[in-house]
Amino acid sequence: MPFGLLRVTPAIAQDGTATPDAVSFLEFGVAPKGEADASSFDEELDPGESTELTLTITNLYTEALDLRSYVADSYTLVNGGFGVEQEGVATKTPTTWITYPAETHTLNPGEAIDVTFSVAVPADAQPGNYVSGLVVRTADAVPVAGSSQFDQIIQKAIGVVIRVPGDQVASLEVGEATYTGSTTGATVDIALTNTGNTFLNLVGEFALRDAGDNVLVSSPIAMRTFYTGTSTAIEFGLSQPLEEGEYTISLQLTDSRYEEINVDIDDLSLTATAPVEPVEVTVQFGELALEPGPDATAPVFATISGTIVNTGEPITSGRLSVVASLNGEVVETFALIPSLSLPQGSTPFEQRYIPGTGFTSGTWTFQLVLEDVDSSAGTGTVLLTQDLDQTITVP
Repeated sequence: MPFGLLRVTPAIAQDGTATPDAVSFLEFGVAPKGEADASSFDEELDPGESTELTLTITNLYTEALDLRSYVADSYTLVNGGFGVEQEGVATKTPTTWITYPAETHTLNPGEAIDVTFSVAVPADAQPGNYVSGLVVRTADAVPVAGSSQFDQIIQKAIGVVIRVPGDQVASLEVGEATYTGSTTGATVDIALTNTGNTFLNLVGEFALRDAGDNVLVSSPIAMRTFYTGTSTAIEFGLSQPLEEGEYTISLQLTDSRYEEINVDIDDLSLTATAPVEPVEVTVQFGELALEPGPDATAPVFATISGTIVNTGEPITSGRLSVVASLNGEVVETFALIPSLSLPQGSTPFEQRYIPGTGFTSGTWTFQLVLEDVDSSAGTGTVLLTQDLDQTITVP
């Protein structure tokens, strides 16, 4: 069997306990006041300067909601992107610059509230681009419609970007490559640290070679945003494990905005150990569906729904992702359900997906990837993959 590549992108962990009533299509809005389409606050502040900002939280559901909101540190997800810590995790710069009233709000259907908070940049702050996060989540876990066993906390986060004027310094450090493998699948991770003071958007190429210099896997790289002062990894999922031995990785990374970001490594070493015992796969997909909306000829989003049937022991930390391809080329992987509990029996799901690029012209195809996640390491073992029969064609 030839080697193939599955991109895997973990996201924010969620947990909680169930509440009595099932909720379907629960929705609430989170945005800067007066800017419903904005995905973050973005403020330029000099050292010693402060400002007040306002977050609008809107209940778009048909019943009253209890929503918890707070400020939290942000981090860069594997393969890039915006993640936020849980409430109560010790905070660091720039979260310590933000005074935000953490509290639980009860909102009636259609009701919106404004939460005003302050940002104060210290007088000794260094130039750079900083980001923190505001989190709004259901105060309690809610069960998924149609299931008395599966519950989830629904959470949204919005960035607070603070730009302190001065020289932008772009710098990147590449760490070790590590291999995690079982007899059912494997991943290769390459550690990265953003050592500069500005955000990075990395693109490039990856290739994995065996001892005979034969290329086993090659792939383009297109990371989401890599935030200042954070560490993450590029992760590549292999469709089958490597044989025990030594391998070599070629890695090219650039950011078109910064000529100093020009990684060209041809000899990054990788050691593959003997695969561990396979994970017994006791899950399978039931009927799956994909529906473009709101207009099939000019879609803004795709609704992906279906069921996952577990005939074995409960899986407490799963992840369901969609691999979206345009004209046969992988565009991205998106975690539809970042934290997924699968008890015995059938678990339904329904999630909307919007590609980061939007639905551009061409033929879009989709693959679902179900993983069992090691929560301590953030890595996942692929349990199931399934191509969706439906496609989306955009003129």
